[in-house]
Amino acid sequence: LGIAYADLGDYAKKRDMLERALAINERAYGRDHPDVAITLYNLAAAHGNLGDVSKKRELLERTLAIFEGAYGTDHPHTKLCQEELARL
Repeated sequence: LGIAYADLGDYAKKRDMLERALAINERAYGRDHPDVAITLYNLAAAHGNLGDVSKKRELLERTLAIFEGAYGTDHPHTKLCQEELARL
């Protein structure tokens, strides 16, 4: 739903939906699961859309740590997150 709200331009609703999804994923999988990282990545984008660059950076750094631990430094998800952080 969060992504759908983004497509409609409602970034606050996107953030709200992704925060709910994050809580559900963390309960289901644990805080360091790759599925949690994907939700974190999308939530970081929502915060970026809303102009909160510091929160975006915080979430991307957490995302990167999970991806590096799960996949290593050469995985496409890890690289994408590194590139997004570099753009900040």
